[in-house]
Amino acid sequence: MRGVYKFDLSRRTKAANAALMGLGNTRRIVLGDTLLNEFSADEIETVLAHELGHHVNKDIASGIVVETASTVIGLWIASVVMNWGVVTFGYSSPADPASLPLFILVLGLFGLITLPLGNAFSRWRERKADAYALQATHNPQAFIGAMTRLANQNLGEVDPEPWEEFLLHSHPALGKRIKMAKVYKP
Repeated sequence: MRGVYKFDLSRRTKAANAALMGLGNTRRIVLGDTLLNEFSADEIETVLAHELGHHVNKDIASGIVVETASTVIGLWIASVVMNWGVVTFGYSSPADPASLPLFILVLGLFGLITLPLGNAFSRWRERKADAYALQATHNPQAFIGAMTRLANQNLGEVDPEPWEEFLLHSHPALGKRIKMAKVYKP
């Protein structure tokens, strides 16, 4: 990992954020200035530990593998349907511009089906990074403080409806993350 960097988030928003980004020797952790300016040192440490958890768990690589597999499967399904469309609707070929609505429909439906699956994968990886942060810092109170501050500063919903979290959220609900920290035993 190349290092930890600050990025200027305050010019665009009051929300706090941090991320692991990059591949190979370009990988780095970035922390928003809003997070650095508003969070306590212990809260920043736990957020940093969470991002380190993503690095240790190789989440960028696993995410690339999962998304690549999903894309290949989606394009294969689209190919099968497009070839069926040539026969059924009389298109001259799958590349016929008239077949574009069918292509969009197939990929749209595929996206609707895979969105909750991709989000479930992401939530699993986020839970692993949370567990790493708690294990590395042994400071559940700082973790709870960081999650509470994130909810307040980012206007996040602490306990969304279960169907909403399942379909739309790439991160576990903040309430669940806080409950996990409350039962954590160092």
